[in-house]
Amino acid sequence: MGPLAATVAAALLAASSAPDPPSAPPAPPLAITVSGAVSLGSYEAGLLHYLVETLRLNPGLREVRLVTGASAGSANAVLAVLQHCGEDPPTAPDESLFWRSWIGVGLQDFHVPGEGSAVAAFSRRALHGQADRIEDAWRRGLRGSCDVVIGISATRVAPRLVAMSPGPLLLPRIDEQFTLRIQGRGPGVPPRVTNYVDPRWAGEQLLLPEDEAGEVPFQALRDLLLASVAFPGAFAPQPLAHCVARARDGAAPRCPASTAVTDRFLDNTPLRSAVRLARAGLREAPDGASRWEDAPRLGAGAAPDDLLHAYVSPAVIGYPAEDQPRKPDGPPAMLDHLSQVASAFVEAAFAKNLLTLLEDDPAVGARVAVPVRSLPAAGSPLAAFFGFFEEQFRVFDFQLGMYEARRMLAGGSGDGRLVPRTLPEDAGPEAPWRPLRCLRAVLDGAGDPAAACAGDDLADLRVLLQVSLERLWDRCARENGAEPPPDRPLCLAAWTGAPPPAVPGVRRLPGSPRLRSSESHVAYVMRLLVGHGFRFADHGLSAGRAGEAPAALRRELIAIGKTVSKEQPVADSVVLDTLVALGADAIVYVPPRNSVWLAFGRDVELGGSHGFFDAFREGRWFRLHGAVQMNRLGQAISSDPGPRAVTLLAGAELLPPRISSTRVQLGALLRGGWQLSSIDDWGARRCPEPDTDTLGVCSRPVLQAGAVAALLERVRLHLLAGWYPPYQAMRRSLWAVSPAAGLEWTF
Repeated sequence: MGPLAATVAAALLAASSAPDPPSAPPAPPLAITVSGAVSLGSYEAGLLHYLVETLRLNPGLREVRLVTGASAGSANAVLAVLQHCGEDPPTAPDESLFWRSWIGVGLQDFHVPGEGSAVAAFSRRALHGQADRIEDAWRRGLRGSCDVVIGISATRVAPRLVAMSPGPLLLPRIDEQFTLRIQGRGPGVPPRVTNYVDPRWAGEQLLLPEDEAGEVPFQALRDLLLASVAFPGAFAPQPLAHCVARARDGAAPRCPASTAVTDRFLDNTPLRSAVRLARAGLREAPDGASRWEDAPRLGAGAAPDDLLHAYVSPAVIGYPAEDQPRKPDGPPAMLDHLSQVASAFVEAAFAKNLLTLLEDDPAVGARVAVPVRSLPAAGSPLAAFFGFFEEQFRVFDFQLGMYEARRMLAGGSGDGRLVPRTLPEDAGPEAPWRPLRCLRAVLDGAGDPAAACAGDDLADLRVLLQVSLERLWDRCARENGAEPPPDRPLCLAAWTGAPPPAVPGVRRLPGSPRLRSSESHVAYVMRLLVGHGFRFADHGLSAGRAGEAPAALRRELIAIGKTVSKEQPVADSVVLDTLVALGADAIVYVPPRNSVWLAFGRDVELGGSHGFFDAFREGRWFRLHGAVQMNRLGQAISSDPGPRAVTLLAGAELLPPRISSTRVQLGALLRGGWQLSSIDDWGARRCPEPDTDTLGVCSRPVLQAGAVAALLERVRLHLLAGWYPPYQAMRRSLWAVSPAAGLEWTF
């Protein structure tokens, strides 16, 4: 044997006799619950992107085994599975599936003229585009070790009657949960999806249609996602084929496509499904890994001790809520009261999942990681729909979500085992992480804010960060609550009276950054954005024209309302238009371009006005005004032989927007014209009774001035003072005070 062969043989012998290297311990399981969020789905997307990328960069840290969600949260839950189990290398934020699914989809994509309906203001086209992106990633396949159970909630439009045994009691049910198991089959092969059902459960279970192999095709999952994100009033209900089945003779229920029924569904809030599913089917194997049983045992079992729940919701905040109602100066009006109740309902609905979970099982609280939002989100106003108005709102919220995920991970969470060695921004190129570094420099002192936030590409993010800080300072002021805890340093600084941090490169705000007593939440946010020079690029505005943005956003809301109202009966259409206009007043009031009215009083008047309110500008408060009055109406509709008269009028109507709203519009008018009388052949000859003191006997000029009020842009009231100067042989001046009330129509 030669020297080389002897060396190789010795190495092989040594290798064969050496003990095997210790294998890495299996990653403990992680369950992710994602709540509904409307446009704040972009915040959830940023948080989940950072969390999932951290898990991918730190093998053994945690393995996602369970995800649950509803509405925007259901889409983000599926995206989390795709990114966590995908074979792609680590992804920069702006290249991720999360980013591509949320950032580029705005109001202009949802509100497509001609594609609304009587029950939905928005088109489904953008939702189908998001579903297409998910399907593309789905078909690229998931790694073979991926084994995740996903629970997606949806709400029936018409309730399903459920029999409660024993006894004949039938109860309506609208909240439904579909549970699926997703198992990866490697790159290039779509994963296997099955209904995850209990063959021993005596009650009914919901299933999606299955093929002959017992697998759920992606189309069924796609329809379920579209049903879950169908926010009521915004999107039409989604038809969804499914089965409501029971186990028989120990065999799991099945749902052949031929037996499925179709009902319509809307979005819902996820309930306690994550804890229930983990207890039913997730078990710790002898090697320490967690694995799903082939079938769950509903209502039985215990989840692995090392299971950590991550609850992702934009409603979990570390400061006083912005839309908390202020104490009114007097008794609240009904519309104000209903608005406050609706706002509180939305906020409570977002937080319901976590509260219910902790009330039912307080012990779970020790194993729940909850990222707490420390700053107001750009998209939070208007019940979290505000983020759809501008792409940069969603960009900021995405970055804010990543910032909060980093805070949670860097500080430890849950049982202390979600502490990574490597963070995503340290493992790739620096450029995609500049926005996050800007936030950290300003908020945490991690670097020089001027350098970290420099560049025109971050101009809008700087403004939104400044506005968010000022909103936080307003909410954390001493008069709005008790002293914050020490782990909320920004809120604590505001409580002590310190000024808010100044983000470098943001122009100073003219006036106070505090909420005014007469301002709504959204009007306050708009004032800050306009004052700091935010560029409303989606509306074609520059920083110099930012003052036009409130009116532009109001027009969009009105147009969205018109999409639905034009499909309604006339009476319902009027009511809906009025309600939408009242809601749009929260941004700014802009008088309608045109109005016509018919008023009854001393005279009968048919009139109209035209304004110039393309933008909310203080100099555009006047309107052109014209009217026709029928005087001495009694003579015109009876056998009274007295003269009849008609007055033609034109002038200006003054309607200052700042003292008006959709509820009440206040103004004044000044107009002149000519009264035509039948007694002198409508002015064709001289007045036969020049000394008369009776109005309408002869044709003559008239000058009128008065006050105008309109209620809900539907009921018009005016009080006019008229002067009729001498004309030709007439030597007397006449006068009249004319109150009137009638109906108004605006467009």
